[in-house]
Amino acid sequence: MELKLIERNSFAKGMTLPQALDTDEPTTREYEIGDFGYWAAGPDLAIFYDDIYDQTIVPVIPMGKAEEGAENMRNTSGTVRLERMPNN
Repeated sequence: MELKLIERNSFAKGMTLPQALDTDEPTTREYEIGDFGYWAAGPDLAIFYDDIYDQTIVPVIPMGKAEEGAENMRNTSGTVRLERMPNN
């Protein structure tokens, strides 16, 4: 599915998912550059590209981490292709 990127307070790029994910994982406000976080109330998924804040504005569920290149998201706009992969 193609999702539009949304700027999130100059430290993350987000996308609104077409439906909420089924999860009851613990939330946190801690993050590092490259982290992916899921905000169930959105339902939004975000990748953090800057660490200008001590913590996230809303509680998120950690969903993974980009190994490199997250800083490049600052100047990225448009859409992204998101695919759900089966659990192994």
